[in-house]
Amino acid sequence: MNRTRHFAKHNMYQADNREYRPEQLLARNIIVRHMPRGLNYRIGMEYEVEGLNTGGIDLTGKRAPKLDIVVLIKESATVVDYIKKIGIRLMGEIHDEQRIERKDKIQEAVLQQSGWNIVDFVYYKMPGLFKELNEEKAFDEIKTALIKQLVLVEYS
Repeated sequence: MNRTRHFAKHNMYQADNREYRPEQLLARNIIVRHMPRGLNYRIGMEYEVEGLNTGGIDLTGKRAPKLDIVVLIKESATVVDYIKKIGIRLMGEIHDEQRIERKDKIQEAVLQQSGWNIVDFVYYKMPGLFKELNEEKAFDEIKTALIKQLVLVEYS
């Protein structure tokens, strides 16, 4: 499938977008199948993050960040708050543009300030996920990108 460079620019923020990209679905399915057993977690897609601590960064007129995939982990099923919030951003070619890079850096800073751990799945580092949609290769790429985040929860 050959998409144009501006696919995301024209289609990602249409009203209540529920059209998931193939690489997004593949990544989510791999994560769900390989989450450590015994964790109380929730996985979501197109997750709009609200109530951010902006740390003095002016976000007037900006949309709330929408993360491609989130992994929200609780200490137990009875606890309300999440002990770990992992936000995964799928970074296709559009994210190479300077304007988008600046927006991504600001978004990451604000999300981290609000307690999110951000993991970027970048197209040129993860060809199995983005180009080939190869589950075996994508699993290895995702495992490498997420292992530190999940091990910290599993053994903390």
